[in-house]
Parts: sequence; C-alpha cells; structure tokens
Amino acid sequence: MCSPLALTAGTTAAGLINENAKAQYSKQAYKQAKQAAENNALREYGALQERQAQENATAAQAIAKNAEQARLAIGSAATSTAEAGVAGNAAASLIQDFERTSLEYEHTVTRNKAFLDAQFAREAQGVWSNEQAEILRALPEPPNYFGVLVGGAADYFKLKIKEDAKNP
Repeated sequence: MCSPLALTAGTTAAGLINENAKAQYSKQAYKQAKQAAENNALREYGALQERQAQENATAAQAIAKNAEQARLAIGSAATSTAEAGVAGNAAASLIQDFERTSLEYEHTVTRNKAFLDAQFAREAQGVWSNEQAEILRALPEPPNYFGVLVGGAADYFKLKIKEDAKNP
C-alpha cells in the first residue's frame, strides 16, 4: 500500500495544479467579459450621442422655422398696417407681440433641450455604472492554494491515523 504521505502529496499536487488552471481560466474569462462590457458601453454611448445630435438638430430646425415664420408674420403685419394706414403704437405693439412670441418659443425649445441634455448625461452615467457592474461581476476569485494545502494536510493526518490504528 502507498504511504499516506505519498498519496496525499500526489493528491495535493493535483489539487494545486487544478487550482492554478482554474485561476488561469478565470483570468481569461474576466478579460473577455471586461472587453465585452467595454464594447457594449461604447455602443450605448454612440447611440446616446446619435440621439443627442438628432435632438440638437430638431431643436435648431424648430427655432429656425419659428424665427422665419415670425419674420414673415412681422413683414405681413407691417405691410398690412401700412396699407391700412395704421401707424404708431398699434403697429409697433403687434410687431412686438410677434417678436415676443417667437422669443418665448425659442426659450421653451432651448429649455427643453437643456432638460434632454441633462437626461442624456444621466443615461450616460447609467451606461458607465452598468459597465462597471458587469466588470466587477466578472472579477475572478483568487485561487485557493492555501485551502488545497490545508485539505491535503488534513487528508494526510486522516490516513496516518487510520494506518496507525491498523498497525499499533
């Protein structure tokens, strides 16, 4: 029969080799998971930036269209009041109303865009948080070499005690 020391030494050595192999595999799996999380975050950031650019373009287009409509309305009002013979404060008041309404609309669109920008910033923070959480979940556990050695020592003492009990 094999001595308890030889038997447990072989088992412990195999356990250490296995633990090392698991550690190497875990490191490789972590690298792949980290790369996948980073790639996913980059795609999400790109989509957010694209949506933000679209919202910027929509807001700019709305402001430009409103300004053009206000200019046309002001021109029509100025022409109509001049042809009707209306002058002074009434005509100026009408033109100021068009200008004020146009500026209020521009302010509203600008304010709403600021809210959207803040929302995009929060979503980007969420993307970053999710990326970090995925990376942390993928962190490998450190190899338990000490546990393998303690287990090997315990096995040795169990076998030694059994052998000593058989051979008093």
